[in-house]
Amino acid sequence: MVTFKNYSPLLKITQYILVLFTILSFGFNSIAQKIENLDPLKILFIGNSYTHMNNMPKLFDKIATSNGENVEVVMSAKSSHTFEMHSQRSEMYAKINSEQWDYVVLQGFSRELSYSKQYIDSVSLPYIQQIVDSIHQNNSCTDVMLFMTWGYENGFKNRDEINTFSKMAKAVQYGYRYIADTLNLMIAPVGDVWKEVRSNPAIQLYEKDQMHPSVMGSHLIVTTLYTSIFKKKSMYQSAFNVGNTEKMKFIDDMAYNYILSNPVPHHLNNNQLTLSAETRNRKEFYLLANALYPGSSAVLWDFGDGTRSREVDITHRYKKKGTYTIRLEIIDGCGIRNSKHTVTFVKPNNIFRRRKKSKEMRD
Repeated sequence: MVTFKNYSPLLKITQYILVLFTILSFGFNSIAQKIENLDPLKILFIGNSYTHMNNMPKLFDKIATSNGENVEVVMSAKSSHTFEMHSQRSEMYAKINSEQWDYVVLQGFSRELSYSKQYIDSVSLPYIQQIVDSIHQNNSCTDVMLFMTWGYENGFKNRDEINTFSKMAKAVQYGYRYIADTLNLMIAPVGDVWKEVRSNPAIQLYEKDQMHPSVMGSHLIVTTLYTSIFKKKSMYQSAFNVGNTEKMKFIDDMAYNYILSNPVPHHLNNNQLTLSAETRNRKEFYLLANALYPGSSAVLWDFGDGTRSREVDITHRYKKKGTYTIRLEIIDGCGIRNSKHTVTFVKPNNIFRRRKKSKEMRD
């Protein structure tokens, strides 16, 4: 969806993705303003049956595409695998090295991160670090996102400390947040959203084994991942042909509200580009943009109309409607990151004139 091109032969070419967040304002319809990226966002899913159940990555691709995103999605998943077992899979490393990924989403065994910090330090952390190192060796600018799992429907009875859903969900949450804080990784808080959605008894998130996701559970995974990556709410509820659009909409709302209210504990608030297009007074065209890259040493915008800026937070007015190519150059520890987007402004439908004409006809 975004390509970073090297404008200097002295610097290494790197690729990265800037998260696009488009807000359509002032009540005008979607043809009045539109922002889009030009190259696919490349995402690799690494996990076990929680990832491949119901072919979740393909459903993510379907929902993202239906929401106007340009994505390329690949999966490397093996049932019942822990992070240590993943770290020994040659085919996983082959997938990691096959592309310059924008995101790699990591998911471990369901109970693996429900133990104490000391246990995690010895049994899981070294292997997660090994996988993350291999990802960044392939592309230092890849965003690694942890896929936080959930508690079993009635907990895990063989361990008193997680023998209820609430106990297990809390332990898993702690484990994923501990790893994220230690390695500075993002989290897609699937387990947290799962806990929120359980407040609706009409929605069955589990398969009969009370552990794996039902189709509704997989929809929850997809919409949580979508919002975690794109910072937008999914507007598409028919990835599963089950006819429960109201339940899916409820899940979408819960995921969006939870993530947008809790970005900091999940490391979802940094290294993002937000763009918003607004048409004001029917003839004033504005781009609102923010490049939140705390580690950057330089930021340069080119708005496609002959003007530039080095500011981080921008409100830019275009003099006339039309399509503009926006370029952003960021210099940070990854080298030079270059992204390119297009924004199109057209005047909204003249609803006021039609209403006036209709009134005259009635008179």
